[in-house]
Amino acid sequence: MSIPDYVKTWPGYIKCVYNGMMPKSELDADGYLWEFAYGSNINNKVFKQKRGLKAIQQELGIIKDWKLTMDHGGIPFAEPGFGNVQPCIGAELHGVMHQMSYEDFIKLQRTEGGGGSRPGYFPIKLKAISYEGVEREVWVFKTHLQAEESAYTHIPQFPSNRYLSIIREGAKDQGIKQDYLEFLDQYEDNDMGKKPLIYNFFKILFSLIFGSVIILLFGAGKLGILNTRMAPCLVFIYDVFFKKVAWIPREILDIKKFLQIIKGVGADQKTQKTESQKKVLYIKHGKSITKFKLRGRRYLYTFQTPDKDKANKFLQSIPATLQKVDLKSKTAKKGKK
Repeated sequence: MSIPDYVKTWPGYIKCVYNGMMPKSELDADGYLWEFAYGSNINNKVFKQKRGLKAIQQELGIIKDWKLTMDHGGIPFAEPGFGNVQPCIGAELHGVMHQMSYEDFIKLQRTEGGGGSRPGYFPIKLKAISYEGVEREVWVFKTHLQAEESAYTHIPQFPSNRYLSIIREGAKDQGIKQDYLEFLDQYEDNDMGKKPLIYNFFKILFSLIFGSVIILLFGAGKLGILNTRMAPCLVFIYDVFFKKVAWIPREILDIKKFLQIIKGVGADQKTQKTESQKKVLYIKHGKSITKFKLRGRRYLYTFQTPDKDKANKFLQSIPATLQKVDLKSKTAKKGKK
């Protein structure tokens, strides 16, 4: 898996922006293609009603060894993360396969912000299996992040409750399998009360500034005073101020890296001094997944695994002096020194 060859050069990239990010040669004999939706587009209220897209055929399917993540950057604090996919051995990505026209596919990629910048969504071709057992080649929108080169972290990890609700509602209405519905239910959102006080404070502050900027830019655009995009302005505000002072969630993709952070060995030198202080490990046992959280002064590290044996072995490797809090039973366990 990689960024498609036709996007790697600037001429190809510019062509993708203006003419569509997939050559027409990829269409089947009937002039259609299959798109695999895993985020808000699994909800027909979004796909059909809001975006006005049409599916010639629609099937439920699975892509093996890929998982759903929420690391496509959005509006900090308000809509901090949107759906994305990452390779993950043993995982399953459930979604809705739409057979659609090339024109609707281009319309879909533009409504998703594809082609706006290199960190945007690019379609990649993967193999999916329908719930009926039919194998198909499908196009999946993926954000290619710089962070994934290290295979350790991606930021941020908490989408809004609004966005998650759209996915959960769509998955349930479409008839997605129950175990995957439970997986979606365990995803944490960006609601108040679930994050540290400093994060909630900056969320409110940024929302106020964001609202003011939106009103000013919208008004200036209507009057013809200013012709610009809102997104770069919001990103600038976030990068120069909020990113430097606000609490940031990090999901650790590698179990060895997570254990290194716990032990204070091999961690990033800039964070080692602050994160190697007193730590508390939070453990949440779900029906299909076990999640670990390690709260630091600036970061909240998380690691999750569907493998119970792997989770138990990981717990045995944790230093006995580390305080452990079971979020399910709400009881604290302090190891013996």
